[in-house]
Amino acid sequence: MKTMNHSFPPIKDLEEMRERKGIVNVLLPKNASFLDEMKYEICQKILAYQQDNHLTYEQIAHSLGLPLSQTIEILRGNFTTLSLDTLVNSVEVLNLPLTVKIIEDKSKTVIPFIN
Repeated sequence: MKTMNHSFPPIKDLEEMRERKGIVNVLLPKNASFLDEMKYEICQKILAYQQDNHLTYEQIAHSLGLPLSQTIEILRGNFTTLSLDTLVNSVEVLNLPLTVKIIEDKSKTVIPFIN
């Protein structure tokens, strides 16, 4: 019988991973409304901007003119606590391109597409 060798990272690496500050992203539910899908996609766009530009949570919050707690909710994709106005304003402040197209799929469901 073959024995399995499950190797784990060294303790030093595990401790470092545990100490890292990070946020947990929220997933879009399968039954999300049109509005929720739009808000989620905008949150993802802002998160991509933050990561692409290597900005800290504090830096992006300052750029947006929002409290840190609200900015973290945007970066997590927690759209339930955010208004569409706040998200669109954030995209405008960051000067990000935003195009909203409404595409009808085969099941006659309207799907937002944000570019």
